[in-house]
Amino acid sequence: EGCAINQSLTALGLVIKQLAEIQRDPGKRRRNSVDERTKAIPFRASKLTFLLRESLAGNSRTFMVGAVSPASISADETISTLRFASSVKRVKTVALQNVNKKQ
Repeated sequence: EGCAINQSLTALGLVIKQLAEIQRDPGKRRRNSVDERTKAIPFRASKLTFLLRESLAGNSRTFMVGAVSPASISADETISTLRFASSVKRVKTVALQNVNKKQ
């Protein structure tokens, strides 16, 4: 079970890295639509990334919460968590209000 969790977290890291790279390249953003850009992102690499697809690249507001510890024994995990949070910070989503046309 631990291996499956690590594979899912690795896949999530790759997805976030690719989303951040796409948003960093403004020329690529103008040429392609959002759907075309997200086709190359491996959301289906794990169940976790598949479930989080709309949260990561869709119409939503997403927050990242990281648990860190001041204990010196947890320094490696804390640094890893902060690096991951830093990469998540580069991904920007735009939430639009869904409006029903009948109203």
